[in-house]
Amino acid sequence: MKAHPDKLMAQRGWFAACKKAGLDEDARRDFQKVTCGKASAREMTVADFIACSKKLARQGDQAHQPDTRPKAATPHAKKARALWISLHHLGVVTDPRESALAAFVKRQHGVDDLRWLKPDKGNVVIDALKAMATRAGVDWKAYKDTRRCVLSAQWTILTQAGAAPAPDLASHLYTTAGAPGFFAATSRQLDQLIKELGGRVRAVKQST
Repeated sequence: MKAHPDKLMAQRGWFAACKKAGLDEDARRDFQKVTCGKASAREMTVADFIACSKKLARQGDQAHQPDTRPKAATPHAKKARALWISLHHLGVVTDPRESALAAFVKRQHGVDDLRWLKPDKGNVVIDALKAMATRAGVDWKAYKDTRRCVLSAQWTILTQAGAAPAPDLASHLYTTAGAPGFFAATSRQLDQLIKELGGRVRAVKQST
C-alpha cells in the first residue's frame, strides 16, 4: 500500500531538514524516537514529521543563543564536551552548547546534570559520542592525538565534496594557523584549524 501524498511530502521535508542540519541516519532515528517515540519513518504520521521538523528548527535557532549553563568539571564531562564540540565541527550536531550536550545525555542516559555523571555512565556516554564521530568518518586509531584524527576526517569530507580550501591539509594548516607542519603544530593551532574547517564542513553539509 502506497503512502498518502501528504505523508510523502512531509517525510521528504523532514529528511531534507535532517540532511541540512547534518544528521546522519542514526542521529535522525534517535531524534525521531525522542520526539515522537518512533525510530522508523514508516511508522510516523504527518503530525510526527511536522513536530520533528519544528523541534529541529528550534534547536538550530537556540544554537545561536548564549549558553548560561555552568560547565561540569569532572574528567568524563570534559571528555564528553570535547567530543560534542568535535561532532559540531564534523557537522553531526547543530548545537555545540553545554545545554545541548546535557539534553543529549539526559535523553540517552537519564542523567539530569553532567556533574552527576558517574564513571560507568560517563564511559557509556563517551563511547556513544565516539561512535557518532566514527560514523562521520573519524578514525580514532589513525593518530595518537585525537585532534589530528578529527582534522583528517574534516579534510576528507571537504575533499570528497570538492570544497577543500588548499591542495593539502599541511599547507592549509600553515596558512591558517602558521604551523610549520601537521605533526609540528601545537594543540592550540590544531584547535584553531578544527574550528575553521568546522565552519566549512557545516556549510558543505547544509548545501547538499
